[in-house]
Amino acid sequence: MNNGTTSASYATGITSTTATISGLVPGSSHSWGVRAYDAAGNVSPFDYGGQVIVNSAPTPALLSDGAPSRSGGFQFTVQASAVPTTLIQATSSPAGPTSWTTIGTILPTNGTFIFTDTNGSQFDIRFYRVISP
Repeated sequence: MNNGTTSASYATGITSTTATISGLVPGSSHSWGVRAYDAAGNVSPFDYGGQVIVNSAPTPALLSDGAPSRSGGFQFTVQASAVPTTLIQATSSPAGPTSWTTIGTILPTNGTFIFTDTNGSQFDIRFYRVISP
């Protein structure tokens, strides 16, 4: 810690002009500095680039409030938070990974949607999930 700033060495022995740093937390802010050593062991002062803000990861869509609909199907609420296109999938056998069928699509947006599976009453039991590919 140096004046409220955490200092850490993320890589040593780099001989190229690029490096990859992983494990950064979405929404965090970082300033990076580099310094070099010459063959005699002399060290340069830090050279700081601009500040980097790690983009936040979108919140995945969620299902809630499932209930039979008046029209004989099944409806539930989908909460989407600016995620990519959300697929609504259903199956009667969740153990079979290839049994899931896309029954609806929600385009990117912020908001809550009530989705009705009009075919839900045709099944003794049906499972639902949302996927944001």
